[in-house]
Amino acid sequence: MKESIGTKIFKQFYNISGPIDEYKRTQANTIGNTVAIMLYWFNIAISLLTIIIGVVTKNYLLAFFILSGTILIFTIFIAGSYVMYAGHKYHLADQEVEKGDLHAAYRNIIFKSLKIGILGAIFAYFLNAFVLYLYFGNFIHQLSDPSNIVACITCGVTVTSLLLIVYYLRIKKVK
Repeated sequence: MKESIGTKIFKQFYNISGPIDEYKRTQANTIGNTVAIMLYWFNIAISLLTIIIGVVTKNYLLAFFILSGTILIFTIFIAGSYVMYAGHKYHLADQEVEKGDLHAAYRNIIFKSLKIGILGAIFAYFLNAFVLYLYFGNFIHQLSDPSNIVACITCGVTVTSLLLIVYYLRIKKVK
C-alpha cells in the first residue's frame, strides 16, 4: 500500500523507520503533545520578555531580533533535540534487520548518507556563495573562491560521517 504524503512527513519528522504501528503512533503523539505544550509556554514567556525589552529600551528592532532569534534557537535546538531524544528513548528510529539482510542494510545506509551529505554540501556551497555575494558582491567570484569550496567539502564529509554513525547505531539485529 502506498503511503500518503502526510504519513511520509509524519515518519520523517519523528524518524520512524518501517511501518507505523499503534505503539509508534501513540509514542509520536505523546512526544508531539509534549513539544507543543513546551513551545506554547515558551512563546508566552519570550513574548512578554520581548515586550518588556521593547518598552524599556525603546529599541523595537532589538526586541524583534531577540524574539525571532530565541524562537528559532529554542525551536530548532531545544524542541528538536527533545524530539530526537524521545524518539531514541521509545525506539521509534530503530531499524530491525534480519541477519541475512544485514549487508544490504549497511549498503543502504552508506548510499543514503552519501546522498544526503553530497546534497547538503551542494546546498551549503551555493548558500555560502550567495551570503558572501550579499556582503562582497561578484557572485561568480564567490562560487570559485577556494575557501568556499573547502568549507563545503568539509561540511559534506562531516555530515556524511555523522549520518553513517547515527544510521549504523540505529540498526538492530533480529534473529
